[in-house]
Amino acid sequence: MMTSFFNSNSHIRVSSFNSFAMSLIEKSFVVAFLFMLVFVTLTISGHLTGVMASGILQVHVLDVWQGDCILLITPSGKTMLVDAGEADYGSRVLSYLKKHGIKNLDVALLTHPHSDHMGGFLTVLKKMKTELVYDSTSYYTQTYKKYLEIIKEKNIPMRSAVRGDVINLDPEVKIKVLSPVSVRKYEGRPPSLTPQNLRSEINDRSIVIRVDYGSTSIVLSADAENMVETTLVSQGLAKKCDVLKVGHHGSRTSSAKTFLKKLHPQTAVISVGKGNSFNHPAEITMTNLENMKIEILRTDWHGDIILNSDGAAWTRMKKKSSSEVSSASLTIGGSDVVEALCQDIIQDLEFGDTYGFQWLKRTLANNSESRWGELGTLSSIIAQRLRLSALSDEQSNADYLKTLDSLLGNKTGNGLGGDK
Repeated sequence: MMTSFFNSNSHIRVSSFNSFAMSLIEKSFVVAFLFMLVFVTLTISGHLTGVMASGILQVHVLDVWQGDCILLITPSGKTMLVDAGEADYGSRVLSYLKKHGIKNLDVALLTHPHSDHMGGFLTVLKKMKTELVYDSTSYYTQTYKKYLEIIKEKNIPMRSAVRGDVINLDPEVKIKVLSPVSVRKYEGRPPSLTPQNLRSEINDRSIVIRVDYGSTSIVLSADAENMVETTLVSQGLAKKCDVLKVGHHGSRTSSAKTFLKKLHPQTAVISVGKGNSFNHPAEITMTNLENMKIEILRTDWHGDIILNSDGAAWTRMKKKSSSEVSSASLTIGGSDVVEALCQDIIQDLEFGDTYGFQWLKRTLANNSESRWGELGTLSSIIAQRLRLSALSDEQSNADYLKTLDSLLGNKTGNGLGGDK
């Protein structure tokens, strides 16, 4: 009996061990399979951009001096670049994207076709694979034409973005277009508009978006001015948000009190160039923000600004100072880009718009080292063409030439000389 009992008990023990071993193997297999599934899912979610899923919404406001460039990286690793600064910051933007592990862009969004928002795309779109481009306003400048040529050459799908549209970048992140209400094409400057009025009108055609993730939100208002802000308020589209990317670099033509009160952000981010000649941000804008006790972050103070949201709250990642960030060598991006810039500035002068020329003048005055080979070439070409052109205001033409010659002579030690 005892032997029989022992044998029976041994059989039970062996059976139990076998069952336990099989169960352990099965569980290990299931765990390994689930781990592999998660790994593959994360890899697939980030394979287009090279960015792995993190569960965090990242908003990078790049320091591109007097321009706009904002990078969104969603919780699943999707990427969207909103504007890309001036053309001479294109290489810097491209380098920044690569530094953050971005191999491809899911979406590139041009808010409006002014050079301080559009120029950098000439380099970025040419050198980085981009899945989709959003746009809303066609413009007549050579830079915009070059931008379209690159999109066509790279066979990038292009869509318009108007009020009510939703940009489907990530199922966890809602990106809603608040403005403009329609698409507009400019073949040239309408006779009824002065250069400044046209510039304001195009600012007001900016693509304004609201981004929501969990209970957190940010509004990116590009260069939209008071007219757009008033419309958003009157139509109930200006709703409470946590963060506001302040419109038009903090210009007095944006950030009206009624608009700020409706949004009532905790933090305002201003993309602005140190020592810019526009006096941005305007004193009235800073006063309005300060009176509402809104935290102010500025690229001229803080350099690149990175805000992270876990869906419940925003945190700011500390970065290098603006002087450290901006000291890197910047390039314009090739002779084709130089050519487009030259034609744009000449064309603007013919229409009576000196914005591009003033930008060049400031850039020449502020950058004496790393970019002088390219900037010198750019300004030399413009000066030579000005000498051959027949602008309506000969005195202005002479003044432009004198300024360029002076800057070139001071920087390089040899003026352009020649007949004027």
